[in-house]
Amino acid sequence: MRIVESDQQITVYDLSSFDLEKTIECGQCFRWKKLGNKHYLLIAHNQLVELLQSEECFVLKHSSLNQFNQIWRNYFDLDRDYALINHTLEKDEKFIEIINYSKGIRLLKQDPFEILISFILSSNRSIPIIQCNIEALCEQYGHKIGEFMEQTYFAFPDLASLNNLSPSDLRACKVGYRDAYIQSAIQFIDRYPQILSDIERMTYEQAYSTLQKIKGVGPKVAHCVLLFGYHKMESFPVDVWIERGMKHLYPQLKTIQEIQDFARENFGHHSGIVQQYLFYYAINHKIGK
Repeated sequence: MRIVESDQQITVYDLSSFDLEKTIECGQCFRWKKLGNKHYLLIAHNQLVELLQSEECFVLKHSSLNQFNQIWRNYFDLDRDYALINHTLEKDEKFIEIINYSKGIRLLKQDPFEILISFILSSNRSIPIIQCNIEALCEQYGHKIGEFMEQTYFAFPDLASLNNLSPSDLRACKVGYRDAYIQSAIQFIDRYPQILSDIERMTYEQAYSTLQKIKGVGPKVAHCVLLFGYHKMESFPVDVWIERGMKHLYPQLKTIQEIQDFARENFGHHSGIVQQYLFYYAINHKIGK
């Protein structure tokens, strides 16, 4: 990987196993806007960045080398050897087609508070609706971080901005019945202000148990927070597409618990990557539907 800085732009060359389109659109993040082929506007970590990818390079506009090293390098998981992981996973012949279709996806490391609220909000909703709800919340309670093509963009609101909101305030952002769960999460973190940083240092099992003490955070949301907010790669969120995909591959698996036990035993620290590959493959091939 070779990195060049010029005029508020970072260009990354010689980057293998990275597909910007698959990574952005595979369902792990919500605050993006497609501008063209492999061309996106992304909001993350209170930053507004324009992203482009060609066969030769990956470009981040409105960014500096310092910002790249502090935020984006880790955010896009650029130092992990995905080619080696893919080679390891291909030893299971059932996964060869899935890996060939999904390779290029990288696991994004996002802000844990944003991921927690976003995935509570995402329950039983499509990605476009989730995006609209999150943007309404950001426009109402986040601070301005920049403009692009005459449109203003806002950061994800912090705990202080959301702490005193009533359920009706949240419902105005069209979050529906999830207002009580979002409020519960905010109140929990307010009572234990170090909890999100403490989870970073916990074992996977401890972190998984701790998150589910929050009302409205069940196994799937807890797994999503651990995977996309903390890069705890043992996490294996199971939604309807993963359940269908795993039962298609391994018909002996009958329950969600059996699926998660199988993933932990067979995929180990690659479980989260397998999950994203399988989700992207299953939803695009409509497995089991």
